[in-house]
Amino acid sequence: MDSSVHLKKEFYTVDLLLNSRAATAYTDGFILAWTKWEKQMRKLFTYLVYQSTSVAKDYVKITIANSRDLYAKNFMNGFDSLYQSKFDAILGDHFRKLWPKLCSIEKHRNKILHGLLTGQDLTRRELLRHTETVREWCRVLGERMCAEVGYDGLARNSLQKSTSVDLSSRLSCNLATIPELERFVGEIAQRKYRRYPPGQSRTAICANGK
Repeated sequence: MDSSVHLKKEFYTVDLLLNSRAATAYTDGFILAWTKWEKQMRKLFTYLVYQSTSVAKDYVKITIANSRDLYAKNFMNGFDSLYQSKFDAILGDHFRKLWPKLCSIEKHRNKILHGLLTGQDLTRRELLRHTETVREWCRVLGERMCAEVGYDGLARNSLQKSTSVDLSSRLSCNLATIPELERFVGEIAQRKYRRYPPGQSRTAICANGK
């Protein structure tokens, strides 16, 4: 899987905006870039859920789609509950470098998306820098996850079974039935992303931890 090709395709529309002469090109490009990483995180979560269950893919999709309170940080928390290695550990130094920037950028994203003033008088250069930070995050996330779980969150089909013979042994949850799947997704929707304290089980919200 060539994650760099997938990243280029995913950000094609962002680059179209940035290279246009539209007055709001950099603002629009930034907002669109942000949706790319949110979608990438959702697809990574969906991919791991599908590895953890024998429930039909259409029902997996419907269950996730019907939960209105699932956001990128919920998906990160869900990843930690599904997989033996923590999300931030997989990204390593890149997480420590980029995540604080992303959290800061998110405050601007939220205000811009709702038509509010940021109070920062962001310049085109600053908006471009935000966009490139998001792109770098997506690149690192894609490369690390591709190496770790065999899927980068950028390729179109997230509801596919892994060809890796040992991925299932690294999963922390077994969501064998529809009620277990629904319970897991529902509880993930109620939690914000956080790093688990030493010694705390990451399978606490699994329907059936291995």
